Amino acid sequence: MAPKWCHLATLSAVYSQSMPETAILDRFGHALLAVVQVDSPILARIPAERIGLSESAVLRRTRQDGVIVADMAVADPVVLGTPPCLHVLVSLDRATGEADCVLALRRPGMAEYECFTCAVFHDDPNVQTFLPMVARRQVIET
Repeated sequence: MAPKWCHLATLSAVYSQSMPETAILDRFGHALLAVVQVDSPILARIPAERIGLSESAVLRRTRQDGVIVADMAVADPVVLGTPPCLHVLVSLDRATGEADCVLALRRPGMAEYECFTCAVFHDDPNVQTFLPMVARRQVIET
């Protein structure tokens, strides 16, 4: 069986970089964020002003034929204090392909990540290798 490996030095460097200041949201901030992350037709005002249409006309045209199903605002997880996302490619002993599954993990720091890898990957005889990759930029999360 091949040894299990991962690049913890690379991940440590990412976690140790200076992070932007975390935003403190009140209940209205959280409520507004919840609304605009799901569907934000309020944001139709900007393109409406730029092209000279009403907000309702922009919404109607952008959703015509089901091409666009929702307008969403994507929050910056770093500013909200959410830990970076690690995508871990996992190869199992009795499966096919380079990676048999991909996990998306969020851990508060490298110590928690190492505890997770020991408990889940190192202690499982079915795990052949795992390769963590840091998501440098998050586009959307559902």
